[in-house]
Amino acid sequence: MAAQSVRPLEGKNFCCTGIPAERRKVVAKKIVAMGGFYSADLMTDIRYLIVGRRDSDKFRFVVKNRYDVICLAPDAIDTVYKLWLEGEPKERLDPGLYRLPIFDQMKLCVARIDEKLNRKEFIGPDKCWRNTLHETPFEKNVIQTMLRKNGGEFSDVLSQDLTAVITTETRGKRVEMAREWKIPVVHPIWVHDCVVRGLAIPFIYYNLNPDNDYTKGCNVWSSVVKRNRTNNKVSTAVKRAGSDTVWKSLMISKSSIPNLAPDAEPNVWGDSNEAFSELAEEEPSSDIITPAPKRRQTSTKSRLFQDLAFASLGFTNDKKKMLSKVLAANDGRLVTPKDAQTTHVVVPWEDGSQAALALKLLPNELQQRITSGEVKVVSDWFLERSIYNKQLQYDCWSEPLQGMKKLNAEILGRRLKVCISGFTGIELLHVGSLLRKLNFEFEESLTKSRDLLIVNVNVFENSNALSKELLSQTPKEIIKCPYSISVSKLSTTNKIKFAKSNQIPVVSLKFLWEMLALSAESSKPYLRFPELSDSRWCVYMPTQPNAITEYTTRMGQAHDSLSESPVKYPSPRKSSSIASGKITGSSGMPISITATPSHHPTSESSGDEGIVYLDEGRS
Repeated sequence: MAAQSVRPLEGKNFCCTGIPAERRKVVAKKIVAMGGFYSADLMTDIRYLIVGRRDSDKFRFVVKNRYDVICLAPDAIDTVYKLWLEGEPKERLDPGLYRLPIFDQMKLCVARIDEKLNRKEFIGPDKCWRNTLHETPFEKNVIQTMLRKNGGEFSDVLSQDLTAVITTETRGKRVEMAREWKIPVVHPIWVHDCVVRGLAIPFIYYNLNPDNDYTKGCNVWSSVVKRNRTNNKVSTAVKRAGSDTVWKSLMISKSSIPNLAPDAEPNVWGDSNEAFSELAEEEPSSDIITPAPKRRQTSTKSRLFQDLAFASLGFTNDKKKMLSKVLAANDGRLVTPKDAQTTHVVVPWEDGSQAALALKLLPNELQQRITSGEVKVVSDWFLERSIYNKQLQYDCWSEPLQGMKKLNAEILGRRLKVCISGFTGIELLHVGSLLRKLNFEFEESLTKSRDLLIVNVNVFENSNALSKELLSQTPKEIIKCPYSISVSKLSTTNKIKFAKSNQIPVVSLKFLWEMLALSAESSKPYLRFPELSDSRWCVYMPTQPNAITEYTTRMGQAHDSLSESPVKYPSPRKSSSIASGKITGSSGMPISITATPSHHPTSESSGDEGIVYLDEGRS
C-alpha cells in the first residue's frame, strides 16, 4: 500500500540479477506499486540493476559495457518501499542512494606488495581512467583504506573463506596456497580500477601475470571518465564550501542519468535461469562511495483523503498502524467505528466474501449510515488505487471482492498455471495478487505448460483485431485497463500467437470477474468457472480439451449452468459461444495474428520453448 500520492519510482526501469525467483516476484511487486517498471530482460532502457550476486552474466556485462545502469544493493527496493509507506520525503526515496558497495561481501587478503612500483607504468593516453591514480598507489595503507571505505573487509591472514588475494608477488607460500584453494590472485591495480568504475570488476582481467596489461576489464572507460569528471566538479565545489551539508544537498540535486554509451551495442544474453539484455552504471569518481544525502523534510503533503475518516474492520494491529500512517500522509484519518465523523469503512480486499457478515458487528448507527449510503464500504485496494492514480477511485476494484474462494487443486492434482499480458501499473499488481489468492499458480512468463492466458483487451481498443463485444463489457474499469502505449500491443499480440499455436485458452479479465460472481452465488466451497468459450470474454478457444474445461467438468459445472438467474455483481451474463479454434475478431472473423510466433529465450528452467515477456508492455 502506498504512503504518498508521489510514486518515487515513476519513470524508472529495473531489472534483477542473482535474486532467487520467489524473491524477484516480491521485488517486482514493490517496484510496480511505487510506479516503476520491472523487467526480467536487461534492455537498453534499464537504468537500475538489483544485484544479489556478482557472478552473473548480467552484472559482468554491466561492468564491462555499460555505465548508465546503477547497481543497487539486494535490499534497496525493500528500503525504499518501507520509507515510502512511512511517508518519508521524496529525497529519501531515490533508489540511487542505496547502491551496491563496490567491495560489499568481499573478504580480501592484502599480501606482499612492492610499494615502489613505478606509477607511470600504469598511466598513459590509452589508460585515461588512471590519471587520478594516487601518488603512492601501491602502499598497503592506501589499498586498505580504499577497501574499507567501499564496503570491503581485508585481512593479512590467508584463509579458505577469502574472496581474493591482492599482491604483486608471483611466488610465495601464500600465493601458491591461494591458487591451490582456487582463490583468485590479483594485482593491486584492480582495487583502483574498481573504485574508478564504481563496481567490482571481475578478477579474471586482473589475474597476477607479467604479461597482463590489466586494461581489459571495461570497454567504456572513456564514458566513465567523462562522467567522473562531472562528479569531480561537484566534489570540488563542495570542498571549497567546506560543508558536508552542502555536499549532500548537491548530491541530491544531481539527478540526471547519462544515456547509453555510444560504443555499447544492443545485445541479449542468458543468465542462468534469467533472460536479459544490456546493462550499465553511474558511480562516484573519488576513492569513496558517494555519501547518502541528508534527508530533508518537506512541507508538501497530499490532500487526497482530506476530510475523510476511515474505520478499519478486519485488520491486524500492525496493518492498522500502517493504515494510520498511509492515511495521515494523505491528510486522512483512521478512526474507530463509533466515531460520528466516519465517512468510510475499509476492509481487507481479500476478505470481501466475509465483509457482509463483518459489517453486522459494527454499531447500529454506523450500519444505518452504510445502508443509507452516507458511509461507503471500500477495501484497502481503494486506498492503493486512489494513491496510485492521485484521485479517489470508486470502482469495482475498490469494492470488497465477493466470491473469494480457492481453486480446488485436488481436482487436477495441481494448481492451474495462469499468465497475463498487457497490464501495467496498479492493475498488474492487483491481478497478480488476486490470482495468487484464488490459488492459481501465477506465472510471469508464457511457455507451453501454461493453462490460461489473461490479456488486457484494451490494448486493441483502436484496432479491429477483437470484436466490439469483447471491448464493450462491464464493469468498464476491468475492460479499459491502462497499458503501455509503446509496446503492450506488440507484446500481447505475440503472446496470443504463441498461445494459439500451443492450444492455450486466451480470455479477457472479464472471465476472472465472472468467475468471482459465479463463486459468490454458489454454495460450493471452491471456485466455479464460467463457460470458457463465451464471446464476452473468450479471445481464443482451443480445439483440443484443456485443463480449464477439464476442471470445470470435474467440478460438475455443466455448460448450461449459465442459463441460471443473472448475477447482479459484477455484470449480467448471457449464454453464448464461439466456434472453437479461432481468435474472435470483428464480425466473428479470426484475428489477424496468425503468423508463427517467434521464440525468445525463456526465463525458466523448465525447458519449454516460448515467449517470455516479464515486462508486461514490452516486446
